[in-house]
Amino acid sequence: MEYQMNTCETPQTVQSNLIVNYLPQTMTQEEIRSIFSRIGEIENCKLIREKATGQSLGYAFVSYKNPDDSERAINVFNGLQLQNKTIKVSYARPSSDAIKGANLYISGLPKTFNQQDLEHMFGQFGRIITSKILVDKASGVPNGVGFVRFDQRAEADLAIEALNGKIPKGFKDPIQVKFANTPNNSNNNMINSQYLATQLDLILRPPIARRRDLVQVLKSYGKNRYSPFSSNDLVPVNGAAAVAAA
Repeated sequence: MEYQMNTCETPQTVQSNLIVNYLPQTMTQEEIRSIFSRIGEIENCKLIREKATGQSLGYAFVSYKNPDDSERAINVFNGLQLQNKTIKVSYARPSSDAIKGANLYISGLPKTFNQQDLEHMFGQFGRIITSKILVDKASGVPNGVGFVRFDQRAEADLAIEALNGKIPKGFKDPIQVKFANTPNNSNNNMINSQYLATQLDLILRPPIARRRDLVQVLKSYGKNRYSPFSSNDLVPVNGAAAVAAA
């Protein structure tokens, strides 16, 4: 299901809602909340999980009480490296006819095809919100299936028209590209549920003051689970000014 704006939400509320993509698979909702709450007062935080298994799908929704904190969080966290992941933080969008049904299911991909390859192939058709390559749980090897969520329905239409049933360069067999949210399909209903964000209780955390404060937060989970870098590498270039050390 696409992220949707509740009818009682104000424009200010919508502007405070963020989607966080490409999170480490083992990262918990509590850890996400703790990290993002260093920016300001969090209104909602929800890690999206697969309904059947409870496994993290690698993305979450975070909402700040103050819209200014949302912009600051994007500047600080977008492009941040956590373990082997580079997270992407952007504004979550209210639903509209233009963005509904922009999720694609792709099958027939080579076993060597990774998420970067997937985004390279589909990125030519528009802005990708999130993507995923499914892997075998036992071996960790990709199983030839992926998902791509575009910013606009029209972009997804272009990708289907260009790639469905075609043999891309370097492939031996054609791939199948179709919408992942076909109505009345139980499997797709499960896929749709992966995008549902619900609201949680309000909590208050002190704002982040220094870069080293954030480093300390990231180091507090086990043996530096989310801190495989130095403090100098912590903040991406576009966010350095937002948390410059005093």
